[in-house]
Amino acid sequence: MDIEMEIATSSRIDTDLQRSAINWLREAKVNAFITYSFRKEVSFTAAEKIFGTYAYGLKSAFFGRNSTKRFPMVPIVEKYHQGDSYAALLTPEEGIHIHCFMQLPDYPCNHKETIRELWTKSDQRCGDPAVYCPKDDGWFVEIKTSDDQDRLINYALKTCQQNTDAVLWKFVSFGR
Repeated sequence: MDIEMEIATSSRIDTDLQRSAINWLREAKVNAFITYSFRKEVSFTAAEKIFGTYAYGLKSAFFGRNSTKRFPMVPIVEKYHQGDSYAALLTPEEGIHIHCFMQLPDYPCNHKETIRELWTKSDQRCGDPAVYCPKDDGWFVEIKTSDDQDRLINYALKTCQQNTDAVLWKFVSFGR
């Protein structure tokens, strides 16, 4: 199933927590929605650690190793079952991928290849979008309108119906 189809058929926001989160994310002024996949099944803890390595590499590439600046981002972990989700290609039964709202400088699409390279170099378990999505750029979506933003927020928050445990809070930032 491609990302656009999955987004179109995802459940609607229906809890108070999700409604609060959608309002909070609207304020973040994000301009990109990126899905990071893994080649193999990884635990939540491993996904969090790998994402940390990636986030540091991203910060270093754009701002320098010693910079204290951080990209405005909100990463959300999603667990899926084989065949039920975008990027569920080579996992045995189930797996994890990370959806991340991000505010990239200038034109987000100008940074797509850098983001792909940094992700794939972060850990040998990171999936390469060029392999996992060879005919589809759905892993990297530029958010151009408020309708795009609402549709993607709605999609990403489907895992946060009762709590926000899926959000990688240590990496949430609105920049500084």
